[in-house]
Amino acid sequence: MLKLLEIKQCQFGAEKPLLNPFDFSLVSGEVVALLGENGVGKSTFMNLCVGNAKLHSGEIFLGKQNQLDLSYRELFRKISLVRSHLQIPERILVKDFVSLGLESRNFERVKSALEKTETLEFLNRPLITLSDGERSRVLLAEALVRNTSLLLLDEPTAFLDVPHSLALFKLLKRIAQEENKGVLISTHQVEHALRYSDRLLVFLKNGNVYSGKKDELLNKGVLSWAEIS
Repeated sequence: MLKLLEIKQCQFGAEKPLLNPFDFSLVSGEVVALLGENGVGKSTFMNLCVGNAKLHSGEIFLGKQNQLDLSYRELFRKISLVRSHLQIPERILVKDFVSLGLESRNFERVKSALEKTETLEFLNRPLITLSDGERSRVLLAEALVRNTSLLLLDEPTAFLDVPHSLALFKLLKRIAQEENKGVLISTHQVEHALRYSDRLLVFLKNGNVYSGKKDELLNKGVLSWAEIS
């Protein structure tokens, strides 16, 4: 397994740090679920990893390279971020939207990404006409077409019902294992995260950060804020 993302003594936030300094790493072939209540910094952390936010302190490494030493284009080739709260251009077709992830147009790669996410049938449909579940898979296809080793997803199940949420988690698990990618998924679906992720990264409102195996963090009471049946 390759270490794809490494966070060292990280602190971030708009004005003052949201969390205490923490370390975290993500390796190839695993799915890590990022959990925490609203307002603890999950989306900000995702933006931080792709270079769209700044550190207060600490370092971020993509592979062996410090993030600060990478150009935007180099970052674009290493890490993808899927946002669920995305403004969709009204008339853009699925095939054109997925092509946005490419530096040059390549229909075979677009087709492959749509096949992986089972959305090829929507190729010529306007993206805005798809259901939430269908659209979430197309958003994932746009990230997959870039073939980055790191895949980050910010609340991809936010608007999905239980069957579609489960299907997306299963798909991400398969992609991580079959394509040797590192997947970090921010979600409020705690039970799904416990079922399908390999490890957890948990941000708490008191500023503490925990990462580790699911059973280990459950036994420590780190998820006491979550309503787990």
